[in-house]
Formats: sequence, C-alpha cells, structure tokens
Amino acid sequence: VVVIVDGHMAFDRGLFAEMTRYVLGHPNHVACACVGGLNPETWEPCGAVYHGANVVLRLVEKGMPNTPLALKWRPERDCGPVRGVLGACYAFSREWYVDGLGAPWSGGTGWGCDEETLSLTNWLSGGETVVLPVTAHHWYRTQGNVPYRADALAVYGQWANRLRLIKSLPLAPEQEKELTDHLWSNGSLRTCRSQIESLVDFADCAERRARMAKSSRTWEDFCSLPGVSDTVDSAPVPFPPRQKPTEPIAAATFSTRKPPEDNRVVVDPGIRCVHCSEAYGHTVTNTYPNGRRRMLCGSCGRPFVAQRVL
Repeated sequence: VVVIVDGHMAFDRGLFAEMTRYVLGHPNHVACACVGGLNPETWEPCGAVYHGANVVLRLVEKGMPNTPLALKWRPERDCGPVRGVLGACYAFSREWYVDGLGAPWSGGTGWGCDEETLSLTNWLSGGETVVLPVTAHHWYRTQGNVPYRADALAVYGQWANRLRLIKSLPLAPEQEKELTDHLWSNGSLRTCRSQIESLVDFADCAERRARMAKSSRTWEDFCSLPGVSDTVDSAPVPFPPRQKPTEPIAAATFSTRKPPEDNRVVVDPGIRCVHCSEAYGHTVTNTYPNGRRRMLCGSCGRPFVAQRVL
C-alpha cells in the first residue's frame, strides 16, 4: 500500500492503519482522507475540514486562469465515493497504480495536476475514489509565504501536465477540443504554447488513451456522475457552518509537534551549520528551483539553506 502525503502535515491517530486496512480490502480503490487546516505556529488543527473534491470540466474564476478538469472542494461533509482526491493525503495499492492505472504520474513534468490525473484515470479505469472518516491537517501557505519562486519551466510543466491529461483521456474529438480550447483561452499561455506542447509526450498520451478506452466506463458516464459539472462561475460554493461533534474528541487525538523554524542561509561550499558550525552529516531535504538546498544539520538537527557558489 502506498500512502501519499505532503510536507507540513499532522494526522489523526490511526489514520495510516485505517487507510492501509481499507486499501487492502478494496485493491482497486483510491482512499482519501478528510483534510483540514493546520496552524504553523502551534501545529494545531484549524479551519474547516473538507471531504474530497468535485470535478469542474471548464473552471472559470475571477482573477484566475481558465482551467480545464479542475478539482474543487466539496461543500458536503460526508464520507464515501467522491470524484476526486484533494489535500495531499491518499492511498492506493502499488499493483493497482502500476497494472490497473498504468502508472499515470510516470510521464508528468514535475509538480502539477497530479491529483486530477490520479482521480480521473482511476475512475475511467474501473476504480473508485473514496473519502474515509479519518482526518489529516495541512499547512496551506499563503502566496506571500512560499520560500521559493516557480521559474518559467516549472509553470510550463504544470500546464503541460494538464494538457497531457486531456490528451490521455478517451474523449471524442469535439470533447477534446472543448477542453484544449478552454486551456488555450488564457492569453498568458498563447505566447508559450510551443514550450508547453514540447513537454508533452503525445505518443505516450495515445497509449494511455487506448488503455482507458478498453474499460467499460466512458467519458459520458463520468460526466453524468454527481459531483461533475461543466462550468463554475466566480462565486464560490458557500461552505456549511461548522457543526459540533456528536462525541467528545479525546485530548490526545492530535500529536503535538514543534513548529517549523525559519530557514537560514549559509554559503556552500563549507556547508557549515549556521547554528552549531558542524560541517558533516547533513541531510538534504529539498532542492529549490533556484539551486539552493534545504538541509538538516547532522549534529543539532536544525534546518538551514545552503546556497551554491560557482
């Protein structure tokens, strides 16, 4: 069983055991956790808890790019079958991912559109996506609180992954054209269309389309499901007010963690920890697009960022 999570998350006790148990009993299902917010200062749960996602075929939102095959949080608060995973905490069997779905992430370009790719490929291949009654909590960074900038290649890759998904689905020509036209309706993408298309392996897309076309499920079947809509305007779906739990929540439900420390930058080479000056045994935890590397000191365990000097 493979469980996918993001960084800066906290989890209910028993979450991984429950997700593993469910997937072992339903090998062609993708299990998704309910997802709420996380306070980065106290590392305590905060905000509303969402239960999976709906699919919007051609999303239109004010101030945002037009997006085909977009996922949006469901307003409902129930567990069970949903159209999409969202929130970066879900599980599936390795055999189903490789043999049943054809490893749908293997042809992607970096990060972006991964949850949409998994969700749509899963259902059209004969699987189900199910939200379980377990909760993960995620620190969602605000736009001004991201410690790196996405370069042009990363942005191209995100849109290339979405174009790749469209080209991989068993669509009729007119259905494919509607989705691709919606993608290219973004004026900012027209000048870089060739760069985006150059990142897509169209031969691989054709093979994936042929694979999904063998399933008894069709694109028309998917579009008729609850939770799939054609368009959404700029008015978001109102979220229902928070309900009081029917049973008291145990004080030990959530494990406490020390809030993450701010990164400090040290010039590489040398790679001496800025906190204790130790020069050996560090672990690289992330490499940013600008070439800097986030490291954990092998002596004091505290984080810092190494900047490579050429």
